[in-house]
Amino acid sequence: MSEILNQFPAYLRHLIFFNTLTIIVSVMAIIVYGIITRYYRRHTKDMKDVLMEILEEILFDHKKVTPELLSKFKSTGLAKSKSMQKILQIILMQYSLFVKGEERALINKIFLGLHFDKQELRKIHSRFPKHVIQAVNKLGRFNVYIDRDIIKKLQHSPNAQIREVANLYTVGFYRDEIFEFFEFTPEPLT
Repeated sequence: MSEILNQFPAYLRHLIFFNTLTIIVSVMAIIVYGIITRYYRRHTKDMKDVLMEILEEILFDHKKVTPELLSKFKSTGLAKSKSMQKILQIILMQYSLFVKGEERALINKIFLGLHFDKQELRKIHSRFPKHVIQAVNKLGRFNVYIDRDIIKKLQHSPNAQIREVANLYTVGFYRDEIFEFFEFTPEPLT
């Protein structure tokens, strides 16, 4: 075998070796990535199930939010993990769409009790429009008050989507100042 390889010029031997090595490393990287992704998905699904069980226990068994029940969320590693917080926020948003009355008030208390409102209020000042839009939507969904001056600033934003979300928030929360909405709408209403 080595006699056959010695017949090739040195640059071809190096090229074959390098390509073979590249293929082996690439395959190994894909395998490792697949293992990590599979573990992360399984872990995320397990944690989502745990969070949903705790949430259902609060909503349907206890009917009130206490510091002890909030500590159950925190014991799942929620305080340290941004991905866990994101999963719980998604679950809370999904539940808030389908429940009303007392259960909806409990979901709002959980959102406030875990201080997600403070995180979202910080995101309103983000440079990224996507973060601002998501923050205003979440705060509106969970009935969190945003200072009127901040909303006015957002209504003057160059981004049309931010202006729209701020206008929707104004219509929903500032009933006494509803006609100010029309001052901030440069586009015609259709």
